[in-house]
Amino acid sequence: MEKAKGNLLLLLTALIWGSAFVAQSVGMDYIGPFTFSAVRNLIAILVLIPVVWVFGCPREEKNRLTPCERLEPDPVTLKAGVLCGIWMGIASILQQVGMVMTTAGKAGFITALYIILVPILGRFLGRPVRKIMLLCVPMALVGFYLLCVKGDFSVSFGDFLIFLCAIFFAGQILTIDHFLLQGANSVKLAWVQFAVTFVISAVLTVLFEKPVW
Repeated sequence: MEKAKGNLLLLLTALIWGSAFVAQSVGMDYIGPFTFSAVRNLIAILVLIPVVWVFGCPREEKNRLTPCERLEPDPVTLKAGVLCGIWMGIASILQQVGMVMTTAGKAGFITALYIILVPILGRFLGRPVRKIMLLCVPMALVGFYLLCVKGDFSVSFGDFLIFLCAIFFAGQILTIDHFLLQGANSVKLAWVQFAVTFVISAVLTVLFEKPVW
């Protein structure tokens, strides 16, 4: 039952994330990629505050903790959130900059290559790789070729940036998995990583863009 629930939640995540690619592409007509990334992560931070208050602490601790104390992550969760935030910050920026130069459909497919990159990179960490990956990897590469490789056998710079983004997202997933096994709080981890990604994006916005209200 827990496995089915987890699969449904991940499917819902894919639906939400997939629909966001259109908004990301259209948004580039109005603001810069760093500004877009900073704003989306700021919204995520604000939305997650009540979620952390409700689900981020054991029920028996909620009554004796202040609202600020409920948000405070333990050392393992803080470390996990910072590292995941760095992975995700770089990945998000690469994705957003790449989308200036490619289509939403291609960006969505290339980003999804992290699905096969996770077990491949995990193999270098000593984790077993399922045999079905021997089929999935060439299928994914064929899809990448059909979508991205031009007649002169070149790949656009935007597609290349999105592929780099997929590698960093794979690193983020592996880092999340590693720290959750060490007991990190998943809800607070998500909150911290969005905060770190916001800081990275905001710094780049100040340095390279001039957003207006």
